[in-house]
Amino acid sequence: MTTPRQPPPAPTFEDRVRERAYFHFRNSTGGKVASPIADWTTAEQEERAEDRTRIFDMARNGLFTLRLLATLERARKGEASLQKLVSDEAQDFGMGPDVPLLNQSAYAAALYISVVWLWDQPGVRGISQLEEKLGRRSRPPLAAARIIKNTLPRILTNVSIVDAIRNSCAHGTLEETETEFVFTNIDPRNRSDTLQFGLSWSDTAAVGESLFWILNDERWWKAPVHKVRRRKS
Repeated sequence: MTTPRQPPPAPTFEDRVRERAYFHFRNSTGGKVASPIADWTTAEQEERAEDRTRIFDMARNGLFTLRLLATLERARKGEASLQKLVSDEAQDFGMGPDVPLLNQSAYAAALYISVVWLWDQPGVRGISQLEEKLGRRSRPPLAAARIIKNTLPRILTNVSIVDAIRNSCAHGTLEETETEFVFTNIDPRNRSDTLQFGLSWSDTAAVGESLFWILNDERWWKAPVHKVRRRKS
């Protein structure tokens, strides 16, 4: 019996930088210079820019899908053909015909992409006046949060709320109820320092959308988004 061939491992970031550096090296020197090290910095900057663009695009797609689901949810109430389409798909999964399209799973998926991935990218936390920019949104994270427990020895801010959302999602301490997500963030250096709070599903999505538009306005990726009808979060 022939053992199936395994696909090659995905190239690491360093592999991609090395390949790009050699590409610049060959184009600029014709391959006559002993080493392409001089092109390494340029290649690394370009690869990081492509990574930022890829992640930003994924966040945009996630938020678009969330908006589309909200629009379809409103439209299905008066559109028999759309309701039948949803009912048929729901039946295949053993679900009732009135299953909501905009549910906690859709919110959680968009949240992970638009907050965890974006928040962890280099330079995001260093954006000028990030706290104030988050605070100028129609539903700032700190104002929207329903604090359940807070034993942290520091003042809560919009940035610290987003930090806690990120940590809770990444560490698997996110819970959901019928109306909201509950985030629990425990300081690993001192486990008695705990922050726990609830955010409605829509307020949770607003955090991700706020971060998306702040990064867009800062030109964090290659170019800002154009021809997009912006809505207040």
